[in-house]
Amino acid sequence: MSNLNQESNIFLYSAKIYPAKEELDILNNCLHEIRDWKGVTQKLISSNMGSLFYVKIPYLTHAEIIPPETKKKLKEAYLLVLSRNVLINNVLKETITLLSENGIEVIVLKGAYLSEALYGDVALRTLSDIDLLCRNEEEAQRAFQLLLEAGYSTDEEDKMLEFLRDNLGAAHLPQIVHRGIPIELHTRLHHHEEEYDFSPHEMWKHHEQVTLNGVKANVPDLTDLLIHTCLHLDKHFNNGLIQLSWFNDIVNILEVYHSKIDWELLISRSVRYKCEYVVFKHIMLVYKEYNVPVPKFMVAEYLRFLSESDIELFRKYLSGFQGEHYSVQSAFKKINTLNGTGSKLKYVLWMMFPSPKYMMRSYRLENKNWVWLYYPYRFWLGLLGGIRTLRQQKNENKKIRMQ
Repeated sequence: MSNLNQESNIFLYSAKIYPAKEELDILNNCLHEIRDWKGVTQKLISSNMGSLFYVKIPYLTHAEIIPPETKKKLKEAYLLVLSRNVLINNVLKETITLLSENGIEVIVLKGAYLSEALYGDVALRTLSDIDLLCRNEEEAQRAFQLLLEAGYSTDEEDKMLEFLRDNLGAAHLPQIVHRGIPIELHTRLHHHEEEYDFSPHEMWKHHEQVTLNGVKANVPDLTDLLIHTCLHLDKHFNNGLIQLSWFNDIVNILEVYHSKIDWELLISRSVRYKCEYVVFKHIMLVYKEYNVPVPKFMVAEYLRFLSESDIELFRKYLSGFQGEHYSVQSAFKKINTLNGTGSKLKYVLWMMFPSPKYMMRSYRLENKNWVWLYYPYRFWLGLLGGIRTLRQQKNENKKIRMQ
């Protein structure tokens, strides 16, 4: 594993659900070096790592070093995640049951599946929403209308999502909310502008059925699960809006299921889906930084996919870096794919001045009176991101001319 400062090591060595004794020993020794427990506690909770560290405290022989206030805050955070995830799982069960009774099948994606099936303790993996993959656009629209008729609601800002779906092929229908829990009905596994070719048809062809919270649910098979988890992480990796739980998912899939992974199948599907580079870049990243089990022949073949800049960026994320303004790069790509000045202008104006509901959800605001203060902040981040993007494009053009 990496030679990092002790604060970063706490995040790194807390990631695994089932750490080895040597890893717990290293985590234990990190405790002596921490001077700002208040800051570390805040970072653990805000990065969704609080629960994973909290459940390891009973196994740390130097746990008395941890201040009582830190233990109290971590316990509160654990219970808060637990209560919300129980609610999300109940909404998931209710939604799957309702759809199934009306002849609509869905595949449960990402955290809504992993929190129970992989982590076991549902408080260890923070959930923000429920992602469901429909078989096709027609099924998704039918599911959308059915849920609305059953009392689920949708937000006004999703009119823009409809515009993006029409012009950019957005991955899901307008977000639906039930009992305060957002639900996204996906018709694609990635955005249109991304160069992958991972179609829903492929995941449906390989899907499996498991029991989640007492209800039968369709889920990706292990190979597609790992591929999709890597693609989801990569969508945000260079944009700065990262959750450490996305790294943890890959780490623990490789740790828990390493004996079941068919590596040749993983290679062949990644090649077929045109995402070999992305998938193995992130597998090599967690192999190198988290010391997860990966066959030697895979390392020999794919370690070259991992660059020093990828490692450097990961370590910045580990230390708490959040580069919100990086997301402007993604917006620039979307603008370039839109046809016509009117469509481009509409998208830019929406990016600058989205609806208050969107702002509250994006910045996790509880008081709507604070929304208006965040528009200047959003504009400032956009300006910074625009300058950075233009500089990066200028440097890339310079490299091309030099070649």
